[in-house]
Amino acid sequence: MKCLFDHNVDRRLRRHLPGHEIRTTKEKGGQKLGNGVLLQAAADAGFDVFLRSDKKLEYEQNLKKLPMTVIVIDKYLERTSRVVAIRGSPA
Repeated sequence: MKCLFDHNVDRRLRRHLPGHEIRTTKEKGGQKLGNGVLLQAAADAGFDVFLRSDKKLEYEQNLKKLPMTVIVIDKYLERTSRVVAIRGSPA
């Protein structure tokens, strides 16, 4: 699975996802893009999953139109690698 971590997700979380292709917005040069542009660029690049910890995203963007899943991780629980909310749906 091809996953993109937003700049605010701890990169160390990738070690808990063996067998997946993990990239960060910083690695892809997208850390300065606005949310809508970033999400569309990630979808266009063929990412299956976008991980971030900004809970406002679901209210700011129409995630149901994206061909990828957006996972929102609670910042506090990120340290324990527990995913607490899933937003969006796969194509």
